[in-house]
Amino acid sequence: MANKYPQEYLSALISQEYWEEILPGFRELMGEKKLERIPELIDQISQATKHQPIPIEKLKEKKIENIGFVFETTMEQKDIQNVFQELLETYFTHHKIHIFYLDQFDSTELLLKNSWDLQTNHLFLMGAGCTKIILDTKDRISNLNGKLFVKEIAQMNFTLIPLYHPEFMALNINLKKIVWEILPETLKQIQSAAFTSP
Repeated sequence: MANKYPQEYLSALISQEYWEEILPGFRELMGEKKLERIPELIDQISQATKHQPIPIEKLKEKKIENIGFVFETTMEQKDIQNVFQELLETYFTHHKIHIFYLDQFDSTELLLKNSWDLQTNHLFLMGAGCTKIILDTKDRISNLNGKLFVKEIAQMNFTLIPLYHPEFMALNINLKKIVWEILPETLKQIQSAAFTSP
């Protein structure tokens, strides 16, 4: 039988413990009969994809809540602020956001220490400037955009993700489109990194 479920749904499948947690509310909403086949469906989907559902306690333990954004300096133009706000509202409504500006710290290490103290070790590096400084690279932002870099800095482990600066997204709709297209996969990779980290 052909698989009727989209891959992104299947890859997000979680354990029956999750369903057991939410079933009482759904019973009241949908009625008992519609829920009778949920355990059977979960088992069928798991077998079809050879996917072991992630235990609910692991999801709770490893859920990414804090996300940081690093800029070289503050954004003063309204159109740039609007693009960044749209980015947050589209992809980061379930995260606690921390914003850092390089020019407000005496060193990169102090900025990262501040981020670490806030339990924020997943950082988006906004633009070529701060990407080159923090990653210590000469590579072009177009080659790095959306890629994950796991780096230890001063005995602190960070996941660093360069992105085009909102200024360039405001000026070039194609760059904004690229960021919007890659972010869902980038966020999945961040979550996967959390599951595999010690």
